[in-house]
Amino acid sequence: TLLWHAHISWLRATVHGALVILPKRGVPYPFPKPDKEVVVILGEWWKSDTEAVVNESLNSGLAPNVSDAHTINGQPGPVSNCSSKRGFTFRVASGKSYMLRIINAALNEELFFKIAGHKLKVVEVDATYVKPFKIDTIVIAPGQTTNAIVTADQGSGKYLVAASPFMDSPVAVDNATATATLHYSGTLSNSPTTLTTPPPQNATAVANKFIT
Repeated sequence: TLLWHAHISWLRATVHGALVILPKRGVPYPFPKPDKEVVVILGEWWKSDTEAVVNESLNSGLAPNVSDAHTINGQPGPVSNCSSKRGFTFRVASGKSYMLRIINAALNEELFFKIAGHKLKVVEVDATYVKPFKIDTIVIAPGQTTNAIVTADQGSGKYLVAASPFMDSPVAVDNATATATLHYSGTLSNSPTTLTTPPPQNATAVANKFIT
């Protein structure tokens, strides 16, 4: 998986997408083929026009304003102060495996990504296969891509998906957490959601565990 985006100023904040790279025809993945693949684009959102944000920064000589929200597939999620409370929903079937093609399309921020109660098996980073390993939380830099397989191996229900910023330096970032829902088939829409706590913004140990 790779990211494509606009290359004029900050237009890439909204003009971007996934380049889904498949194995050569007749050549299998070097790991068990998942039952389904899902593109997951993490991003940032500003209330103001992004061109106005960057122009104001250039004119003032100050850092640009941080974003007003993080998003998962374009939606900040049900726990944000957005008028839409639904957020993105991953629908899964018990026992099936899903390869998430995760892309960080945020402009400036590394992001943590985790799913309540589920491990992520990382199999590819920046369109290059890696030796598979399982982990609770991944960290992904701006422009980076990570393919991770999640298996629906927990009890039926709804599980929170969270994307939050990682910054271990005294630099201002948008500290809002984007959320989505992993929804097992057969689960009622009004069922409670199993929650997860995102790592602290400066959780260097969590980031290092993934990187090393």
